[in-house]
Amino acid sequence: MIPQSDSKIITSFLLFLDNAIQYQGQAFTNQSSLFYPTSQEVAGLYSYTAPFTQMCNDTSIFGANIISGVYLNNTYVGIGQSGLVSINHYFGGVTFNQPVPQNIQISGNFAVKDVNIYLSDGPDYKVVLNQKFSVNPKYGQTITGVAEDVKIMPAIFLVPKAQETLPFAFDGCDDNRVRIRGIIVAENVYQRVCIGSILKNLRLRSLPYIAATPFSYDGSYTGGVPYNYWNLQIDPTYAPVIMSCKVTEIPERGNFESLTAQFSQFDAVVSYWGNHL
Repeated sequence: MIPQSDSKIITSFLLFLDNAIQYQGQAFTNQSSLFYPTSQEVAGLYSYTAPFTQMCNDTSIFGANIISGVYLNNTYVGIGQSGLVSINHYFGGVTFNQPVPQNIQISGNFAVKDVNIYLSDGPDYKVVLNQKFSVNPKYGQTITGVAEDVKIMPAIFLVPKAQETLPFAFDGCDDNRVRIRGIIVAENVYQRVCIGSILKNLRLRSLPYIAATPFSYDGSYTGGVPYNYWNLQIDPTYAPVIMSCKVTEIPERGNFESLTAQFSQFDAVVSYWGNHL
C-alpha cells in the first residue's frame, strides 16, 4: 500500500520533533569512537556500529558534527570510497560492500542525540513495560556496538492513537485530525521536565508536510545532498497545524512502581484540512 496522508503526517511530525529538540534544546553531544563488526555478511553487505546511537544527521543543527564518512586507520573515506556504501545515523552504523581487514580500525567523529526518537508499532504500555533501555556511554570506550533491539534513553516513543474527520466547510471540506501519543523515557526528573518543556510549546505550530527525504527505505544515507530539515521538499497539498500538545506524568504506582526510569507522556493533535469528495 502506498503512504496515505495520515501516515505522512506521522512521519512529518517525527522529523519536526527531532529537529525541534536538537535545535531548541541544543540536545546533542559531539563524540568520536571506533566502529565494531555486528554480524556476518548480509546480502553482500557488512555492517559496523559505534557504541552510540542515535547519531545526528541534520546539517541545520549548528555545532553538531554530522558524520559523512569514516577513517580507515588514519585515512578518511567518504561514501562511495573504499567500499563504504552507506551511513545509518539511527542505528549508529556504517555499511561496506566488502569486509574491512581486522588490522584496519574504523573510526569516526559524530554528534550523538541527547534524546532519541522512535516510532513504536505496539501499544504504549508495552513501551514502558517491555523495552530494554540503556544509556549512551560518556566516552567511546565500549568494545562493541549497540544492538538494534536496545533502545537508548532519554527517548521519545511515538504511538499513533486516533484518526478522525470532522465537518469543516461546504463541498466536502473536512478537518482531518491525527492524535499522536509520545512516551517520554528519561534517566531523571530533570531530563523529563526539559523534554516536556519543549513539547508543550509546540501548540499552534505549523507542521511542514514533508514530501521526501534523502534516506533509503531503512533510514540509511547513501550520499548525495546532505540532510537539512529546513531544505526538505514540502508537499503543498496540506498545511497541517499542531492544535494541542499536553504533557502529563505517568504515576509510579501499580505495574510501574518497580521501574527505575522516569516516564511521562504527551498527546499531540495534528489538524489538516482536505476535501474528501
